[in-house]
Amino acid sequence: MTLIRPGIECITHGVMLTNANPQKHMQSTELQAFDTLAVEHGISIANRRLIMIEPGGYGGNHTHLHKELIVCLSGTPVFMTRSKDGKIIETPMKPDGDGKLQVFLVTDDAPHAVINTGDETAILFEIQSADTTNTTPLMGSDSFV
Repeated sequence: MTLIRPGIECITHGVMLTNANPQKHMQSTELQAFDTLAVEHGISIANRRLIMIEPGGYGGNHTHLHKELIVCLSGTPVFMTRSKDGKIIETPMKPDGDGKLQVFLVTDDAPHAVINTGDETAILFEIQSADTTNTTPLMGSDSFV
């Protein structure tokens, strides 16, 4: 596990996806492994969803009080956050050299966004804890986009 900043951790996970169609993974044992990981990190699972981000698009660009676990299933987006002193931190979401997925755990009201800098649609899998109504968009100089 790598601490990117307080409230953002990156976990290299042993799951390697074998099916070319990530949408078929929603009920697969491969993605069920992420349920276990989420519970281990204190997420009482309320939502699971696939997110598609077209090239040049983004997701997030906000803060929230609920916890979430995010993993990239396809594409090469960049996870963005800001250090406590305001420095932008960019972390590629692609699998590591061994094909293991990078899992991002978001807690602590940390600012974050996922930006698709690649040339193919990025597909993310996200698990959220309860009460997702506490999201605050990032505006002006706080925004990543």
